[in-house]
Amino acid sequence: MSMHAEILSKDLQRDQFRSIARDLFGNIRQRFLRTGDEDQVALKTVPLGACQLTRIRAPAHGVLALNAAKNSYDCDAIKVLVQITGKSRLRHEGSQVELNSNSAVIYDPTQQYSLLNATRVDQIVLQTPRQLFDDRLLRRLKNPLFIPSDGADLSHTLTSFIRTSAKSANQMSPEMRSSLGQSLAVFTQGVVGEAFRADMIEHVNQGSLLLLRSRAKEYVSQNFTDIDLNIEAIARKMGCTPRYLHKSFQTDGQTLQKYILNTRLEFSRSLLLSPEVMGCTISELAFRAGFNSNAHFCRVFKQKYGVSPNEMRGRYRPA
Repeated sequence: MSMHAEILSKDLQRDQFRSIARDLFGNIRQRFLRTGDEDQVALKTVPLGACQLTRIRAPAHGVLALNAAKNSYDCDAIKVLVQITGKSRLRHEGSQVELNSNSAVIYDPTQQYSLLNATRVDQIVLQTPRQLFDDRLLRRLKNPLFIPSDGADLSHTLTSFIRTSAKSANQMSPEMRSSLGQSLAVFTQGVVGEAFRADMIEHVNQGSLLLLRSRAKEYVSQNFTDIDLNIEAIARKMGCTPRYLHKSFQTDGQTLQKYILNTRLEFSRSLLLSPEVMGCTISELAFRAGFNSNAHFCRVFKQKYGVSPNEMRGRYRPA
């Protein structure tokens, strides 16, 4: 990819736009979705040292990149696409990102991707050298890093920085442009690094939650017959807060309270079907299973199994 001196083009012919875009962005194919002389294309690009900043205003069109940047040293190695206006969809190695006004995405174009600009778009593209990103950051970018429009974290500071740079870079000296590019590249690297760390923390937290959930289930299986068993008691035993214990069950499809109840119900059902306890009353069986109210037991049992405890026992009573 050649590093252009500043190009400022308005009302480009579409063939000119395709040619300049290929020169800037590598081995890409473009197809406009509609024809019409009223749909004008404009492109403005400026080198920022080792980076390149490009603003594109174009009608609806698709971009296909099977191998846009083949080499690890290509400048077109990591992209930040800031969507000013319009709607677009990025497909990137099995992931999909929906872009709308003021959203953005960071992605690695050495992997196959396609970009469908479903409407007329106004976009800014920052290209940063791939060699600034170590292996862990590149692993994070195997999936695109989406920056939604409604946020206020470090990533949104980056998108604001890019938008401001696109307005002012044209008036800067080459030295200032190079310094600006270095700042943008380091900022982008930092945003990806923060995302990587957040993912790792989430991964560790999920592992901790899974372990806690497993320990809590094991404790319930050993103590569910205790009528005083509750979430607060389990949390104390696990050495955590009830809130954190609740969180460990959020991805399990049921709450901890529901898990305790189901465990007791399954046990009570097995008692009702056991010949060894035919002489016990329903109240006695409910107490054995950890229920302290016969009425509550009968109600929740029928909700789960569709029959009352007496009906369950009668169905399976030996002849």
